[in-house]
Amino acid sequence: MSDIQRTDDEQLISSARRAFFRRFAPEPEQVVPNSRYPRPPWAVDNTLFLALCTQCDQCIDQCPMRVLGRSDEKEEILSGRPVLDLSYGSCDFCGQCVDACPAGALSREKGKKRQTIPQLSGSCQAELGLYCNLCEEACPEQAISFGADKKPAIDLSLCSGCGECAMDCYSRVLVMAKA
Repeated sequence: MSDIQRTDDEQLISSARRAFFRRFAPEPEQVVPNSRYPRPPWAVDNTLFLALCTQCDQCIDQCPMRVLGRSDEKEEILSGRPVLDLSYGSCDFCGQCVDACPAGALSREKGKKRQTIPQLSGSCQAELGLYCNLCEEACPEQAISFGADKKPAIDLSLCSGCGECAMDCYSRVLVMAKA
């Protein structure tokens, strides 16, 4: 009789019966969080990446450009996962990170090479009337050009997301954002 309880309005409620019906209730949908940081080149989509990545750090260890690091995000599932940080370097897409990944979280066939895109976060030197085309000269893909308005135009169909342009931006207004 410990299974039956009385409530304030004297209805009988069975906890075993509640548990029985709870089994058939739809599960609350699990929301997979997105990282605020870009993934390494050739990372598969987020859900699959989080399922496959074992946090072995082999991709980070093999990166000759040292642009891969560990996420510092608070969510447990995101914390410590490899991320691409182009703040102090650029990626030459050598592929050593992909070759080192034993789990398939990085894949040339299933993953996406470009994880970042350049964006202007303010007015650059050229827009302010000073001569500057460092980002245009630095771009190995020739994806940046200057128009009549002296504002850099970025052709994303040509851009690889390597980060060279942001590294050479004198005023640091060209930044690499998550694609």
